[in-house]
Amino acid sequence: MATATLASVENEIASRLNRRLRDMNGVVSLHFLYRDRTFSAWVGLADYHSKSLRHAIYEIEEDIEREFHGVEFDFHLVAVSDGRSIDECISNANMVFKRSA
Repeated sequence: MATATLASVENEIASRLNRRLRDMNGVVSLHFLYRDRTFSAWVGLADYHSKSLRHAIYEIEEDIEREFHGVEFDFHLVAVSDGRSIDECISNANMVFKRSA
């Protein structure tokens, strides 16, 4: 596992995802929930139909999974088109970032 302590695993994973996803064109938000050694992430996409964007995100997920042994991962890519809020899809996740309109 990465050098993070158990108490900070969720923050370390969120931080790494934030660094890698924040500047990707088409990614508009990242939310997470960490419970019972399972890290769930919701990645909001402005262009859900972009296969290259989705594949790039899943590659990042695979990198993170390899680094944090003992943590289960559950990634969700969510289409966030005009007029739709990702907050409608998730209610208990912690927001990492959200771009202003």
